[in-house]
Amino acid sequence: MGSARLAQAEASRADNYLRALKRELGDEAAGSEIIGPTKMIDGIGTLDLGGRTLTLKTWKTAHTNNDITVHGIR
Repeated sequence: MGSARLAQAEASRADNYLRALKRELGDEAAGSEIIGPTKMIDGIGTLDLGGRTLTLKTWKTAHTNNDITVHGIR
């Protein structure tokens, strides 16, 4: 799960991420791939953890253009 802009951001940096992984792990990184989010949030959404619901909020631009905050109430 991530911001609606996350998949594009990951794709644009995928080569750098995989190069860094190879540098850090060597041959253990073989076959690694970037997997994008399967559910995306644009604005406000919720995530039910089974007895606890989290509120997720995306931001236009904060640290990146795909930041998300998570707020949980007990």
